[in-house]
Amino acid sequence: MDSDETELQVERRPEAIPGVRAVVAAIASDLAGDASFRAQLAAVELASNCIRHHDSAEPFTLRASRTALTVRVEIEDDAGAIVPMSSTWPPPDSPSGRGLRIVAAVVDRWGSSPDSTVVWFEVDGPSADGVSIEEAADATRE
Repeated sequence: MDSDETELQVERRPEAIPGVRAVVAAIASDLAGDASFRAQLAAVELASNCIRHHDSAEPFTLRASRTALTVRVEIEDDAGAIVPMSSTWPPPDSPSGRGLRIVAAVVDRWGSSPDSTVVWFEVDGPSADGVSIEEAADATRE
């Protein structure tokens, strides 16, 4: 697979979450190891944040793209800026405040647009034939 991408307008309802998971699973399906799972987990966390923390009735946008060894997911939410990750952990009894930490822990790279309406992440994984991103990069330098 050289490149693949998709875009989806996601309704702000909890019932939309399985569709987010399915889109990311499909685009990451032939990555070996836990790369597909990590991409799904991070995408669901970001999508859940859009549903939980914004009152807008307008959908948000999920973009997922794929190169041979990397999955990139972007969530664009025009309903408002995505709250940046706090420098401190929330109190143990707080029901929220851990989502971006989860994303940061399971992806290889992540960030947000300057206006914080787009959060993106990338997950690298070996392909089904076992070639890692490092091995592929080395092969292009030879």
